Amino acid sequence: MKRKKIAAGATALALALALTPAIASAANSSASDNAQFGYWLNGDRDKPVYFSSTMTVSATRDSKSGKSVDLDAVHYGDTVRVDFSAVKNPESYSRAPQAANITSGIWTEEMDFSKYEGNSENLRVDIPGKENAEITAQSGTSFEFQVPCNLEQQTYYVSGDLTVELADMGNLQIMQVLSNDPQRLFANVPFTINDPEGADRCAGKPVETTKEVKKPTPKPT
Repeated sequence: MKRKKIAAGATALALALALTPAIASAANSSASDNAQFGYWLNGDRDKPVYFSSTMTVSATRDSKSGKSVDLDAVHYGDTVRVDFSAVKNPESYSRAPQAANITSGIWTEEMDFSKYEGNSENLRVDIPGKENAEITAQSGTSFEFQVPCNLEQQTYYVSGDLTVELADMGNLQIMQVLSNDPQRLFANVPFTINDPEGADRCAGKPVETTKEVKKPTPKPT
């Protein structure tokens, strides 16, 4: 019986994979990570309470058709979209945050608390109009930008740093801010610029877009 169940499961899996090639091929067209902000409930380190927002990054090449682009093969001029969900209140916790903000940015390395507090300015890449943009995340929000020529061909990280403000922040009998731990936990989603032709175009070099096909010389009759 067990063998039959295993065989049936393998057959079902094979059929599912065969019927869903589009999903597999589009797996890299968007990626998500959770930005979190945490507390210890009643000062108990075994009872962490995390508010969170899901940051999703996607890319498109043609604004008219909205054609998805794999995040590991982004071209110059592609549109990168960053979506934040509304801040999720922890389960079994009745007090929603009074305010919540996400500070987002583009970085040359994956961000964490120590890098943010230390040499983050050396790792930040300025996107016109998106520097240090604070975004209210309580109702969900999004922004997008076109990949500019000043970004070199490498992997960059979209990072979201969530902070949460509570109305009763000073009442430590109810909750205590995480101590000896990062108060901000970062969401990180990478995208990679892989566009040699676009790099030449950005540098002002001539780019060969079509190759002329030589017609065969007719044989004399």
